[in-house]
Amino acid sequence: MKAVLLAAGAGSRLEGETLPKPLVPILGVPLIVRALVQFQRAGVEEAIIVVGHRGDEIRAALSREPRLKLRLTFVDNPEWRKKNGVSVLAARDAVGNNEFFLSMSDHVFEAALVSALKATPCPEGGAVLAIDRKIDE
Repeated sequence: MKAVLLAAGAGSRLEGETLPKPLVPILGVPLIVRALVQFQRAGVEEAIIVVGHRGDEIRAALSREPRLKLRLTFVDNPEWRKKNGVSVLAARDAVGNNEFFLSMSDHVFEAALVSALKATPCPEGGAVLAIDRKIDE
């Protein structure tokens, strides 16, 4: 199973930050590393990281991250200023015809969520979506 993480945007809503948004630490761990570790714990073996804005910095930081044991494949999205769907399409060749998980690089979740999604049958040509119904909390 593969995961696709979108890390191409400028993170413009994060004012005053000097790091690319995926590398902003929460309790000392960059957001994207938190997400990748949870996928790894759930048995995902490869993560496809779509980069654009400051992609070299993200690629370098992840390439030297000792907590990550899964295979990382980087895909460049030269049209990173466009909507997230363009970044998903940039990963098309790396994903092939396989099922995959999709996450933004700044989403925070636990491996149990990934495991639950993995156990949920996906209709042919469809998708399984996890949503947070307690967004006010």
